Amino acid sequence: MEVINRQKERIEKNLTALAGRRLTPRRLLLLELLRQGEHLSVDQLYRRAKAKAPGINLSTVYRNLRLFSHLGLIDELQLTKTSTRYFEGRSRHKHYHAVCLKCGRILDFNSPLIEEVKKAVEDELGMVVTDVRLSMAGYCAGCREAQKNFVEPIANDIHEHSATQRP
Repeated sequence: MEVINRQKERIEKNLTALAGRRLTPRRLLLLELLRQGEHLSVDQLYRRAKAKAPGINLSTVYRNLRLFSHLGLIDELQLTKTSTRYFEGRSRHKHYHAVCLKCGRILDFNSPLIEEVKKAVEDELGMVVTDVRLSMAGYCAGCREAQKNFVEPIANDIHEHSATQRP
């Protein structure tokens, strides 16, 4: 019964957030897929939605992602110039991201130090900070452990990654 109540609450929040727009079955499906706690690419979201609703179009996914983002229902995580991930933004805890440069895994983290930096910035600049976006790049424990099997050391990837990020 509690699960049904939570689903009903989510639907009501979606109806309110959609500000008069219809909560179609496809919109609801996309929102539910985004609420599963993963950081999905457009392609991943489209494939999962297509498995449950074969008639859904890629343009429908893009259009609704823009709408959801505009309404603040989801957040976008820009990994590279061409790679964006989407995840539920509002109702989950505030978190930051660490991205593995080898396998692409996205790890969520939080640290009390971030709040300290936020407070220091507010004090120094005399402003109210309303949003903090932070992502870090590096190598996850699994890739570091597997490094001994790599032909080239991970350090070479760092230089290659840095070189591709320069303008």
